[in-house]
Formats: sequence, structure tokens, C-alpha cells
Amino acid sequence: MIKVTRRDLYDHPLGGDAEVKEGQLIGLELVHETTKKISQIKDTLKAARDHQKSYADKRMLPLEFSIRDYVLLKVSPWKGV
Repeated sequence: MIKVTRRDLYDHPLGGDAEVKEGQLIGLELVHETTKKISQIKDTLKAARDHQKSYADKRMLPLEFSIRDYVLLKVSPWKGV
């Protein structure tokens, strides 16, 4: 029976002694830059959402109803039912 090791098949041992090539560094830098940009975009979207929410919250009036109050319920008709 012949025993074939990973080194025989792929010309490098399992784990441990991995070399970092230049292309991999560029890939890692690209991942870091992309992660930074994604976090910046998320922060910008959150700021815009908070800004819009503050405007909407200012326009809303707190409503309180008690028993036997009359209210007007606006209902729009559905199309294509």
C-alpha cells in the first residue's frame, strides 16, 4: 500500500508555513477598504434616517381619546380587488 501525504500532492505541508503573496495583500487591503466604506455608508444612512425621523416626530401631535369620543376615520378604497 502506498501512502500519499498532502505535501506529495500539493507541494506544501498542511497548515502552518503559509506564505503571504503580494496578491493576497492587495486582496486583504481591498477587504479592509471595502469594510471601511461600508461602515461609512451605514453611518451616513443612519444620520439621514435620524434626520428624517426628527422632522416626522416634530409634525406628529400626541392624540388622546376617551370613551364616547367621535372621530373621523379616513379609509381609501382598494383598487383591483
